[in-house]
Amino acid sequence: MKIRTELVAGTPVRFGVRSVGTPFAVTRDLAPLTSASFARIEPQHKRYCVVGGRVVSVLLESGLDQLFAPNSLLHQRLVTLMRSQTSRGRQRASVDVTTHRYQHFPLRSVQLDGAPWFLTADVTRVLGFSRTALHRSPHTRLWHHSGFTGARSLVHADGVRELVGKRMPLSHQFAIWFEADVMSCYDDTAVHAA
Repeated sequence: MKIRTELVAGTPVRFGVRSVGTPFAVTRDLAPLTSASFARIEPQHKRYCVVGGRVVSVLLESGLDQLFAPNSLLHQRLVTLMRSQTSRGRQRASVDVTTHRYQHFPLRSVQLDGAPWFLTADVTRVLGFSRTALHRSPHTRLWHHSGFTGARSLVHADGVRELVGKRMPLSHQFAIWFEADVMSCYDDTAVHAA
C-alpha cells in the first residue's frame, strides 16, 4: 500500500487507498486539525489498516463530515487529497497486463514507469519458491489493478534474475527463455529503469 504524506494546515497527514479502492486518512494525523471527538465517528466511517508496519485507525471520506464542517476549506482540502489517491489508483489500473507462457505456467507482466514488472505469485510458482521468497526484496512493489481483487505484489526483472540465480542449474532453461523471449520484448532502457 502506497502512503502519501501531505501538509494540511501545516500538519502532516498520511493518505492511502485500501485494497478495495477506498481512500483514507490516518485518524491520528487528523487530531490536531479538529476539536471534535473521534469517539463519535460511526463505525462504518473508519477502518483499521497496516501503515508503516503498524495497525492504525483510518478515516474514510464518508467520515469527514463528522469531524469537519462540510463546506469548510479544511473539509474540501481533505476530500480533494483523498480523491486524488483514488485517481492515482485508477491511473495505475489502466496499465495493460501481458501474459507470457513458460511451459504450462502463465507469467504476467506490466510496464510501470518504463520498466517491466512481473506478478510475484507467477514468478515464484514457475521457479518453485514460496510466495515469501521475495518478501522485503528491494525489487518488489505493490500494485492495484482493476482486474484483480486487492493489491498485487510485483517483482522487477532484476528480482526475477536474483531468484533464478538461487535455483541454478535447475532454472537454466527458464533463464534462457526469460532473457530471449520475455526481456527481448522490452527495450534496453526499460529493462534497467527501476
